[in-house]
Amino acid sequence: MKRRRRLTGFARILICLVVAVGIFAAVLALNPGKDEPVKTPEKTEKVTEEQVTTEEKEEKPTEPPAPHVVSTASIGVTGDILIHSTVYNSALQADGSYDFSYHYQHIAPYFQKYDLMVANLEVTLNGGKPSSYPCFNCPDSIVDALKGAGVDMLLTANNHSYDTRTAG
Repeated sequence: MKRRRRLTGFARILICLVVAVGIFAAVLALNPGKDEPVKTPEKTEKVTEEQVTTEEKEEKPTEPPAPHVVSTASIGVTGDILIHSTVYNSALQADGSYDFSYHYQHIAPYFQKYDLMVANLEVTLNGGKPSSYPCFNCPDSIVDALKGAGVDMLLTANNHSYDTRTAG
């Protein structure tokens, strides 16, 4: 029986980042910036003297070149959204729900300035009772708070991805 090799948390994060950068590069390649010359294949046809004199006689008006569309995107990355008991206890509301938005109110302007903001979520979300070290579980409302703060993508391929087993 063959043993499967599992990727480490770092390798999984690295793969996710490579994919995100690849998508970013593909978007930029579709719309080159104005500082980048547009490469067009050069024609290598032989032109006869007869064609040259015909073209000189016609003198077609030249059209101005189409303007280049400049497309840029900015990517921000932050790491280790790791919710210990002191953090989730401070987010506990009177009705028993959790609101983490307070924790991100001062950092949100930094997150929101990026076109794509990526964070590494170092907890599982299984809807059960929150837990801390060594097996982290966090209320699902952390995702809403991060989205509200400007995070667009969460990476979960890390050493805590199996903390609450398959439920997480």
